[in-house]
Amino acid sequence: MAFDGGGGRRGLSPHDIQDARRLLGKVLDRLEDCSWPGGQARSERAHFAGRVYRSRRLRNKYFPENLFADAAWDILLLLYSLEADGKKISVSAVCGSAGVPESTGHRWIERLEHAGLVVREKHPSDRRVNWVRLSNETVDRMDSYFEDMLESYFP
Repeated sequence: MAFDGGGGRRGLSPHDIQDARRLLGKVLDRLEDCSWPGGQARSERAHFAGRVYRSRRLRNKYFPENLFADAAWDILLLLYSLEADGKKISVSAVCGSAGVPESTGHRWIERLEHAGLVVREKHPSDRRVNWVRLSNETVDRMDSYFEDMLESYFP
């Protein structure tokens, strides 16, 4: 949507309104094609989580990155969005994807691990690499969270 350089909003242009209508139409079509809310397949919830994650990263395009700090949530979102597809990710890749320095990412992963939210696993053939994934309990909690979230967005 359009914003002026002084920080105030301008009115929506006809083009913005047309884009918003088209987007709303796509959302409504999507809702008719799936079982939201309630009873969503894990892949649907994980797909939505991935979109939430990407939208959080998109903020950095428009605002200074140092204004927002929520590495733990970004890590959980990333891991949950990968979980449904059975994709594995290394600790180092998680740190880079969360947009934090590797040392900070490692500290957050350690805190999440101590809280029982994530599990580290050794790579089967490369001793230098550790995988990180959500614990089974965290997957269940994220499932419930995104079911509730989707229900609140799409009552």
